[in-house]
Amino acid sequence: MLLNFRRKWGQPSIRFISRTKVENEIERKFIPNKSTIKKCQELAFNKKIKTFVDTYYDNNSFQLTTKDIWLRKRNSAFELKWPIEDAFVSDSDHSFKGVDYYHESTELDIIKKVLISLAQIRLHHDDCGKLNEREMQNLLQRSDLKPFAQIETQRTRYELHMTSSLVSRNSVVHKFYVDIDSVKYININNTAVSNSYNIGEIELIEVANGLSANDIISDIFNQLEIDSQTVPGKVLVYLSRFAPQHFKALEACGLVSSKLGPKKCFPPQTPSNCAVDDEGKILSGTAVNFHFTR
Repeated sequence: MLLNFRRKWGQPSIRFISRTKVENEIERKFIPNKSTIKKCQELAFNKKIKTFVDTYYDNNSFQLTTKDIWLRKRNSAFELKWPIEDAFVSDSDHSFKGVDYYHESTELDIIKKVLISLAQIRLHHDDCGKLNEREMQNLLQRSDLKPFAQIETQRTRYELHMTSSLVSRNSVVHKFYVDIDSVKYININNTAVSNSYNIGEIELIEVANGLSANDIISDIFNQLEIDSQTVPGKVLVYLSRFAPQHFKALEACGLVSSKLGPKKCFPPQTPSNCAVDDEGKILSGTAVNFHFTR
């Protein structure tokens, strides 16, 4: 969903990209607990359930991820997320840490342009016409962009509307989705990994004029009584467990500390705040994702 954040954010950092084909996201991750999930269930207007597999791509020098650029194939469709480098964040916004600002697109021609312009990837593609999914897959292979992780997610999405405590008018309402995830890690040889991870994010449906995105996220965290400690995303956790060389490259470039701060708190392989079945698998409904998009 596209939301109007022009008061806080500048134009996309790649000037030739059509705004109508790029979504802009604000994301804040957290570790959920049973109380948070119960509140989401009680307040939700509706819910949807889906399962998807994300395959992430990079080359041997980690040219994408060290620039905070994330190329993935969700089921059969490619998606690219890259940072909003000209996002405006006021001094007051810095009081709530761990918020990510991203552009996102599923348009293959836009993905190609961003990879060439921002990541300096040399894509070996002679055809000037529009790409399709098969051509994109072949293009990545010829350009040495290979899968480095696969993550399967079972997601339950709740829609919430919550009165803002930031202003005196009761008419100001935060509208957002809550995604409850059960995540299973898979290595690139399609072998299931026996442990998983709880993760949370936030997706705004709309934002009230005059409010900063960070303040809105902070208000929602406070009202839902969510711990505001910064936590790693599920890809960072995957790399820390199964691809240490890749993870060290992200540490060396400063990406990990920029997201988590100096105290890099990584959870145990079976988090204590989630329900686990007899085989040690994390049960559905034990992880929460809150996304903020526009």
